[in-house]
Amino acid sequence: MQRPRRIAISRVFEKTYKKLDVKRQQRVDEALCRFAENPDDPSLYLHLLEPKTAGKWSISAGGDLRCLFIEIEGGEVVFLALGTHSQLYG
Repeated sequence: MQRPRRIAISRVFEKTYKKLDVKRQQRVDEALCRFAENPDDPSLYLHLLEPKTAGKWSISAGGDLRCLFIEIEGGEVVFLALGTHSQLYG
């Protein structure tokens, strides 16, 4: 994946982020910074999700914490959701 030109955060993502403890917020911040610099950083475990979530991607923020996003026109990325594997995938 190419380096994003712009990263946006959805309100849902932001709301969930604010509920995290400081340590988890720091892990998310670090993951987003690594993603902005190099989306293919192996520590992010970047992958496209199954067809039922068409067009959504996931990165790891450490442990069981995941950040879901979509890529839209012009190289923009929008982070949509944040949570544990079970919270996001059921």
